[in-house]
Formats: sequence, structure tokens, C-alpha cells
Amino acid sequence: QIQKSSSKIKILILYQSGYKKEILKFKEALERNDENLEIRIDVDRISDDIMQTKADTIDKSDILISCISQTYHDSSNCKRELIYAFEKKKKVIFVLIDKKYYLNGWLKQFIKQESEWIDWCNGIPDTVCSQISHQISFLKN
Repeated sequence: QIQKSSSKIKILILYQSGYKKEILKFKEALERNDENLEIRIDVDRISDDIMQTKADTIDKSDILISCISQTYHDSSNCKRELIYAFEKKKKVIFVLIDKKYYLNGWLKQFIKQESEWIDWCNGIPDTVCSQISHQISFLKN
């Protein structure tokens, strides 16, 4: 059970590190769109034991946003994080951030079809933030 320190919904964004600048902009856009979110990304976490820190942050999160790209798909660390999240029965919103990526491999066990993700390939329009906020509202209950 998650101990809530505030009434905000704790969100963790999972992504491959090559997208850090884009993810920071994404985080800011989501925070502007919904003030009830407490959003964390790995840049917020510093520790000697990175995998344990990531596991702890996943455990303390209410909902995860998994940002899908080819480099995310190819990363063993990203795969471990997502598998851990599903083992812990965490709620996950999938967001496509790489228009060249097509659904294949290990991610198919988590995403059954492309219609299950939110497409953010053309920047961060307000409609994408609205879609994500809607998904968060649906999943938090």
C-alpha cells in the first residue's frame, strides 16, 4: 500500500535516457496541465544503487508513464523496470515518443496493440496532455 504524503497522484515517467531533454519538457507540460500530479523522472533520483532506487520509486508511485521508443525497447534496464512494475501490479500508461518504432519483441507482452498507447510523436500538444490526464483519472480509482 502506498503511503501518500499529499493528495497529489504520484506519477513516474519511465524512458530511455537518450530522450532526457524531451522528457523534461513533457514533464513540465503535464504539470502545467494538471496540478494534482507529482511527477518524478530519473533525473530527480540520485543514488549509488540505481536499480534499488528505481525499484523504490516504482513502489512509491501510483501510476507509471512508459515512454516507448526503439531505444527504450532495446534497453535491458528499461525492460527490467517495466517487468518490475508489472510484477508489482502498477498501472501503466504507454506513450509512443518515437515515430519510427513499431510494436515488436518483449514489449508485445505488455502492449497488445498500438491503439493501447498515446501517440506523442509530433511534440507535446495540449491534446496529448489531456489524453494522459484522462487516463490518469480513469486509472487512479
